[in-house]
Amino acid sequence: MGVFEMVVLVVAIGCGSGILTEWIKRGGGNSRSSREVETLRAEVERLRQENHQTVLSFDSTLKLMERRLEGLEARMPLAPGAASAEAPESTLLAQRK
Repeated sequence: MGVFEMVVLVVAIGCGSGILTEWIKRGGGNSRSSREVETLRAEVERLRQENHQTVLSFDSTLKLMERRLEGLEARMPLAPGAASAEAPESTLLAQRK
């Protein structure tokens, strides 16, 4: 095989791969794979929404628990030796020790 034939072969392969790439980008005539891609996109969107709802639920539960703990700490007397309500440990934890 000479140099000329090799150049022609490389150019033909390059053109063929470009045509094949464009055909695949435009759907490739395979409606099954495009339906599967759409199904996967819908599933990803559903999972994103579910994740978002879970994060919001966790956040609201955490805030509720913080408010309850603050209420309990406000009603409980300070632990012996605690200087103020801004002690680094909560009074409930200090009383357990």
